[in-house]
Amino acid sequence: MDRVTSDAIRITRVLCILCMSYVHLHFFDLPGTDFTAIRAIVVDTLGRSSVPLLSVISGFLMVGFFSKRDYREAATQRARALIVPMIIWNSIAVMLWGWSGLNDILGLTETSKLIYLTFLRDLFVMSLMTPLLLFLARKLPALLFAGAAVVYVADISSILVLRPQILFFYCMGVLIAVNPIKMPAGWKVFAIAALAALCILIASFPQLTLNDYFDNLIRRPVTSLGFWAIALILAERAARLSNLDRFAFPFFLSHGIMFYYVGALYADVEFLQFPAAYLVIWLCVPILCFAFIMGIWNRTGRFGKLITG
Repeated sequence: MDRVTSDAIRITRVLCILCMSYVHLHFFDLPGTDFTAIRAIVVDTLGRSSVPLLSVISGFLMVGFFSKRDYREAATQRARALIVPMIIWNSIAVMLWGWSGLNDILGLTETSKLIYLTFLRDLFVMSLMTPLLLFLARKLPALLFAGAAVVYVADISSILVLRPQILFFYCMGVLIAVNPIKMPAGWKVFAIAALAALCILIASFPQLTLNDYFDNLIRRPVTSLGFWAIALILAERAARLSNLDRFAFPFFLSHGIMFYYVGALYADVEFLQFPAAYLVIWLCVPILCFAFIMGIWNRTGRFGKLITG
């Protein structure tokens, strides 16, 4: 992997996790506010459509990861990196907000206490399937694509993988690793323009975000491709941004809890509860929380390494 691609992957993780966090910023209910278009762009487009690209990158990287290790070692390392932090942070949430069953901690058959950590659960399952997916990608790529596409478009969830979009885009990452795609000249400009056009369209017609076929076939792919183009450009011109990647996973793990208490604090500050202030605060909270993680994470020593796997 060349340096630009490597830096772009790290920048992508920062962009996607930061945007995805807006989906969990649940104090968008101030009476008298009407930010439907902004919510449709920031939450439903840039936010919810970040998970697919993260899944593609995971599938792409796990091909090399499993190829260089025996299966038991690879599976153990993935459990340590994904399942251990999931258990720790769900346990923290249970201690704060109460217990309702084993799914709260492990997300075995439904979402966990911190809903977004279910992504780690599904990602771990997909990781365990990597050798099989790699075999299919090499021998029967059309079958792998078709099977994953059916599950994705038909929205077929199961106990094995709770979110079919993760299965599909992870498989796409495996396919790309085995069969690299040569992009045409100028594709990055086109991808970013398509993302901008998509945001304008959704701002004008927010109801489009309620259509599953529009979501699966247009919004997620266009957003993913646009984000990847932006990350590549940043990797070429501002490679230092890739250094932020080491804070992305700690922020991902902790943002739901931080957002909860920021929302509770905001509810007690009456003089800031008017639409303009509310919108500015809502837009700034994830960035400020990310900066907070940057400020303290290097000082947590072994504890920081423990709770992030």
